[in-house]
Amino acid sequence: MLLLVERSSVDLVDVLAFVRVVETGAFARAAERMDISKSILSRRVARLEEQLGAKLLTRTAQGAQPTDIGQAYHARASNILAELEAAQEIVADAVTQIAGTIRITAPLSFGTQHLAPALADFARMHPKVELDVSLNDRTVDLLAGGYDMALRIGNLQDSALVARKIAPVRAVVVASPKYLDERGRPEHPRDLAEHSLLFYANIPATSSGASASAIAGSM
Repeated sequence: MLLLVERSSVDLVDVLAFVRVVETGAFARAAERMDISKSILSRRVARLEEQLGAKLLTRTAQGAQPTDIGQAYHARASNILAELEAAQEIVADAVTQIAGTIRITAPLSFGTQHLAPALADFARMHPKVELDVSLNDRTVDLLAGGYDMALRIGNLQDSALVARKIAPVRAVVVASPKYLDERGRPEHPRDLAEHSLLFYANIPATSSGASASAIAGSM
């Protein structure tokens, strides 16, 4: 008659405690490495030995040494723990790493001067992200155009999109010295009515306090 005894599964932390003792050669150093008390670590190793039904360590005044069975167990156990740690890192990378395509639209001059360097740094940090960038001064519909994000300069209209102010924009009136010599220098904003003005049609007229904003589709 065969008697089958089901051995209870061991606690991986107990196995780790044993491996750390073998690696450091002492219970105190292993406990410090695992950031637990020496007594708790000792109980974990003792519980592992009890569950396995074998003595894994020989305790000496100088520390602890693995027995022959302990050496064999350590060789297998340390490899398993290393594989488990590698598997956890793979999962962690997959969860935390950004991947996919991000479609962005931004004004031409702002995009080339400010956005391009920032996107280059972002691409180096997240190599699995594909950036689809459209630099155009026309205001496009994010949803209709399939964009994930847009950068806008000026006061934003009310919408359901999420907007964040990223920088202030200062608007100034400029003129060439030759023009001022010919037409005179305005002293007050109302004087501009008597001057020839050049407007940029793709930027809507705004009041003071304009800003550069990043807009993303609402979640």
